[in-house]
Amino acid sequence: MVHLPNLQPFEDVNKRVSRLAANIPLIFQNLCPLSFVDVPDRAYIDGILVVYQLNRIELLRDVFVWAYQRSCARYSAIRKSLGDPDPFRLKYRTQIMGGSCL
Repeated sequence: MVHLPNLQPFEDVNKRVSRLAANIPLIFQNLCPLSFVDVPDRAYIDGILVVYQLNRIELLRDVFVWAYQRSCARYSAIRKSLGDPDPFRLKYRTQIMGGSCL
């Protein structure tokens, strides 16, 4: 989240891509994804500005940790409301969706 926007690899959407990319290591470790849904705009903007202007990450780190804790709570509640996945449907999901049998 810190370095990708500074590299400016895209003409636009650098910060959005960096927020999405922040989920890659979380997903690889089977952790819940990060969402900035409940983060106050001012906290996120201040965190980003401090990174850009002062090259300090502490505020953005704190916003990230706070957002991740909220994301985990939200994800857990949604996960519990959905129930456990059906093992049969998981095993045969390709066939159920109309894919080829191997």
